Amino acid sequence: MKNFFKLFGIIALVAIIGFSMVACGGDDGGGGGGDTYRFEMLPFGWAEITFAGSNFSGSNYTMTASIFGQPLSGTGTYSVSGNTITCIVVSSTDPDDKPGDQQIFTIIDATHIRDEEKGDTWTKK
Repeated sequence: MKNFFKLFGIIALVAIIGFSMVACGGDDGGGGGGDTYRFEMLPFGWAEITFAGSNFSGSNYTMTASIFGQPLSGTGTYSVSGNTITCIVVSSTDPDDKPGDQQIFTIIDATHIRDEEKGDTWTKK
């Protein structure tokens, strides 16, 4: 009987942990939520930008990339006016992006944005 209660306790503990994991959801890489867009530059690498808050409701972004195997990252603030996203660089490991630089994206639809400087289309993950 003692073993039965021990087994029942273990099963209950596993169930609680399992339900807790399901309730928390997966890691979206946004550091607290957000919308992430990815651009593939095959065979050279990739880049991702995550806008804090869903549906562009935040004010900060993070960007990560790997170009020719070189990891790059950056952070900044953003604002939205109509379908235009204006990003202002705060910090970056990319030598081409200096603090204060702007990057403009256009919201094409619910799953795509376009980098207006380079013309690249980014897809929502």
